[in-house]
Amino acid sequence: MNPETFMLLGGAVYTAQKLEFALYGVAAHCSYLPESQKDKRFANLTPQDFLSTALENRDLRKATLGQISKLFASAFLLPTTDLEELVERRNLIFHEFWREVRTKWGTGSITDPDKFLAVFIHDCEEWIAAVEGLISYMKEAAATKEGRLDEIQVTEAEQVIRDKFMALVTKWQAEQAAKTS
Repeated sequence: MNPETFMLLGGAVYTAQKLEFALYGVAAHCSYLPESQKDKRFANLTPQDFLSTALENRDLRKATLGQISKLFASAFLLPTTDLEELVERRNLIFHEFWREVRTKWGTGSITDPDKFLAVFIHDCEEWIAAVEGLISYMKEAAATKEGRLDEIQVTEAEQVIRDKFMALVTKWQAEQAAKTS
């Protein structure tokens, strides 16, 4: 493999972990949701525990991107199908990449490793931006609840990430409508 592939592989791992961290962080603030109560990792998770580097809190942060997406995608208005597809690609990179690109036993699903990794990184970055958009809306909702909406100012850059989140919400709504028809 060429050095570019190795750099992209590192970038893929980094952005996947960043997305996991972002979704897990939002989940840590939503331990009151029924979805959280279904899984002991989230039922008593506090933002402080999630951010803590203490060894005794390590088990609280063991959920994978797949587990987080299955539990919270709908509650966060994220399209399950798209997120599951991203998780499948993440798992292929983390668990099967070498077999797919370097052995004769691969399935052939990665014909161009550099392109596959670059697209995955881009998609993770888009999802991360959308989660940041979700957080922006959550901050606004909290400010509204506390009567402090005048303290919130949405910048142009923040509107871009809000739009990315709303695009995913639109996909989620279509997904929900398809399930009910």
